[in-house]
Amino acid sequence: AMWVWLIAVTVLIGALSSFFFVVGKKKKVTYADETTPTIAIIGAGVSGLCMGIQLKEQLGLTTFTMYDMEKEVGGTWLVNQYPGCACDIPSHLYSFSFALNPEWSERYSGQKEICEYLQKLAKKYDLYPKIRFRTRVEKAEWIPNRNQYLLVIRNLNTGKQEQSYADVVINGSGGLRIPKTPEAFKNFKGPMWHSAQWDSKIDIKDKIVAVIGSGPSAIQIIPKVAEDVKELHVYQRTASWIVRRGNYKYSSENKSKFAKYPILLWLHRAYIFLYQEFIFVTFRKDHWMHPFATNTAGQRAKGYLQSSVSDPDIRQKLTPTYTIGCKRISVADDYLPTFMRPNVKLFTEPIEKVSDKTIKTANGERQYDAVILATGFDVVGGLGDLKLIGEDGADLQDEWKDDPSAYLGMSYKKHPNAYFIMGPNTQLGHNSVIFMVECQVNYIIEALKVMMQQNKASLVVKSEVQQAFNEHLQSRMSSTVWKSGCGSWYQNKLGKIVALWHGNCTSYWRAAKFNIANYSSSPRPTAAGG
Repeated sequence: AMWVWLIAVTVLIGALSSFFFVVGKKKKVTYADETTPTIAIIGAGVSGLCMGIQLKEQLGLTTFTMYDMEKEVGGTWLVNQYPGCACDIPSHLYSFSFALNPEWSERYSGQKEICEYLQKLAKKYDLYPKIRFRTRVEKAEWIPNRNQYLLVIRNLNTGKQEQSYADVVINGSGGLRIPKTPEAFKNFKGPMWHSAQWDSKIDIKDKIVAVIGSGPSAIQIIPKVAEDVKELHVYQRTASWIVRRGNYKYSSENKSKFAKYPILLWLHRAYIFLYQEFIFVTFRKDHWMHPFATNTAGQRAKGYLQSSVSDPDIRQKLTPTYTIGCKRISVADDYLPTFMRPNVKLFTEPIEKVSDKTIKTANGERQYDAVILATGFDVVGGLGDLKLIGEDGADLQDEWKDDPSAYLGMSYKKHPNAYFIMGPNTQLGHNSVIFMVECQVNYIIEALKVMMQQNKASLVVKSEVQQAFNEHLQSRMSSTVWKSGCGSWYQNKLGKIVALWHGNCTSYWRAAKFNIANYSSSPRPTAAGG
């Protein structure tokens, strides 16, 4: 009976997730005068592409323009081209529910394959004519008497600036895109680059190279770089919890069966989703299974470390001293064994000084031919150079300077008709963010639909609704391992969790239901509606 129930639930979830956006497909929605709002989408990565596709598929809406600073679609998967770059979520879950891919080559796909998947979708849904590449939206300012945003746009090829108007602005540029460079390293005079700005023109073969950091990007970079360099010195501030990746290739037989029998693909995806959702109990201290889950995960990680690193001193340095899950848990098969290579050294003492081509710690000063910064991203300052100005001159750069927040991570007070995809408190530590992206895109689609059906010129979340939501969210954070004192990119300087959602994916899906009662609105002029 248990197996029958499990299969039934799995089939149901697989089917639901696969048809997440099918309802209402190609049903054109307009204002009463048969017009549609003009929409500016910032970013042509995962979020922007999903938004553009669903505007066309669900609303039949084509009055949108996408702006991206790069030369091609792909977002973070186009920009991050460091050696070993890959997703740490299984491929069949790190893909859109409306575009399942039976051709994934392996369990954890690499950067190139993910980028190709996104580019194929852009072609399939004919998005390229809607995208302006090498273009940066520098400013979006709400003009009350027009109920529109005035956009200041710069062509990055010519440097020329121009202006246009949009009824709605959707920021899909993501929070993990502004490289964080430690102040001290601005003094380094030799070749140096961030993992998100990989410089493939510099030959590091047989050179002495330093990698700064030990987070997810560093864990992928270090094993690959170690194979080429004369010496690799890794500067680690905090050890990471690491579990086996267990990657494997999908056989041609697997792929052909997935293509021929989509139900198998749905089941496989649903199984991965359920497994990843179950992992969430590791992060919630008030869940009755938390002690068991935490102990099991910790023992697995410690056992893997024990079997991978024979040197007791190095193993001690690689042993985390904080609760598992407080920082992101990494999956890797080749990182820990890399420290047994004779050309790799691990330094854990604080960096005291960086000058010219040297790095100084308490144990000495060392010279390097190149430095690779795997130092993460500025999550708090995730808006980058974009100035988003709402009602009464409210500048989101100032509002979010040290403490970004939003209603469901998507709407912010005093900023009408502005939406964020993967905004504050919507990142995950256990499952696929693409699920979150789809939830948010679905929410925005519903908001736009209601806006047109009810002939509204603008929608802005109510201040009290936003405040109540964030107070509840932060109260839920107190019972998570992320608040156990390790310090991470999940937090701002005051220790407040500003990056992660407090629950599992299912809880966000339930919460992200559009309700116009949570928004103030202004009507369009009656003449416009006939």
